[in-house]
Amino acid sequence: MGTFRILTATDYEQLKPMLARGARAKQAPPERQRQLQRLEQRVQKYQQRFRYDHARGGALPQNHDWRPYRFTVQNVLLGATVVRHSREHNCLEVDAFLTAHPREYDQLAAAQALTCFLLSEAYKCGGSLELRFTPHVAGGHLPAELCALAERHHVPLADASAGRLPSSAARLLYLALTGFAPAVQQRLLALDQAGALTLPRACYAVHHGVWSREQVELLTLGSRRPERLLAGLSQPQQRHSYQEDLLHARAAVLTGRLDRRLRHGDSTEGYVPAPLALRSSFLPAPYAMAYVAGEALTIPWIYPQRSAELPAGSRLLAVVRARDSADFLHHLGDDLRVAQQLRERAAQPTLILIPGDFVDLPVAQRQRMLKACQEAKIGLLVCPESTLNLDTEAAERLALSRLLRI
Repeated sequence: MGTFRILTATDYEQLKPMLARGARAKQAPPERQRQLQRLEQRVQKYQQRFRYDHARGGALPQNHDWRPYRFTVQNVLLGATVVRHSREHNCLEVDAFLTAHPREYDQLAAAQALTCFLLSEAYKCGGSLELRFTPHVAGGHLPAELCALAERHHVPLADASAGRLPSSAARLLYLALTGFAPAVQQRLLALDQAGALTLPRACYAVHHGVWSREQVELLTLGSRRPERLLAGLSQPQQRHSYQEDLLHARAAVLTGRLDRRLRHGDSTEGYVPAPLALRSSFLPAPYAMAYVAGEALTIPWIYPQRSAELPAGSRLLAVVRARDSADFLHHLGDDLRVAQQLRERAAQPTLILIPGDFVDLPVAQRQRMLKACQEAKIGLLVCPESTLNLDTEAAERLALSRLLRI
């Protein structure tokens, strides 16, 4: 994961050699050199006006002020940009769009990160998603890398020479860059056309960190009213609708815990391992997650043996049942039937993912549940988190969803 931060004068002096190397290269077009000069001017003006420093703090600009940002991944610079909200045109203006190309990243990785940031910033500022590039960027045209991104994702651009990314194209590009599965994109497009939920809101929920992409996919495909969930429309006093939304949000938080553990393993030994390349998808009918890893995968939380290994390339299916202890035994038979049917159709290892309330059940009840699962050849994944903790986080995320721009 990368980080966008204000590009201070101190940052610029440290990162200038990386930017300058690109600008001095023989292949570098003259406009890149002009952009670098423009970036330096903006950083200096920003420093003179706001005197902001990451360590000491200082005054922060308003949305309509020019703001320089840099994007880094583990101290590796990928890009820099300068933006402001245009009151006159109600859109985001961009005065610099500079990318770096570290060998270990895709050629358009920096452009994608900058574009996602620009679109998120446009949404956050309350205007349309339209981006307007000043004459200092690509001679007043759309940046070539942004055009290449649009072409890669089959988003048509009417006129790149105009230096504008219209709101209609920006919405489709934002949706494509967020990386939702095709079924999720179709559902979100339908909700947008019906006026129930805007596309940018669903995308911004991911880029703002309210929900992960995988969690939005679960909420979109697994619930009857995803627009209510993603907008946080139900209130606690609306008991029935709020409880329904809270159950889906609890399931999303639960799968987020499993996803993080599968990708990062157990990081309690003082270091954080590199994340595992893991592909996941949501299966709406059984309300299950499917995981495929390119290397051997350690499955955590298996009750009672704690963990197991899955060979590289194998598929893991987890039927998500975020139930509290009162519902475990009542729904066990139905849950096992769903898991068995899924295992028979997919011919893949299948488990039931449940919260940690399971371990609070009497030993005799746990043994009966375990025996039923073993007879059905279905494993149990018991997350250490209780439903109380999951609900606390789920409620916080629903409340945060209400605070996003309407």
